[in-house]
Parts: sequence; C-alpha cells; structure tokens
Amino acid sequence: MKYTFSRLRTWDSRSKVNSTERNLRAAFAVMSSIQSKLEISDAVVETGSVSV
Repeated sequence: MKYTFSRLRTWDSRSKVNSTERNLRAAFAVMSSIQSKLEISDAVVETGSVSV
C-alpha cells in the first residue's frame, strides 16, 4: 500500500511538469556532473547555461 502511494505521488509530480522543464533539469544535472569532474568554476557553468 505504501509503495502504491509512493508511485502515485511520483506520477502526479511528473504530470505537473512539462517536457521542457524535464529536459532543462536533465541538462543541468549533466552540466553539474561535468562541472564536478572537470573542476570548472560556477561562472563558466552559469555562462554555459544561459538560454539563447
């Protein structure tokens, strides 16, 4: 029962977010991973994350 409600909460939150927001979150997660691996400064990541 607890698992079922957990899954329902997950799908409810997913349905409230559109695909653009999901894609941006995934992109920022990748950028964060690259930043930590390459030890890039926050300023460089912020510059790279600006939408054109």
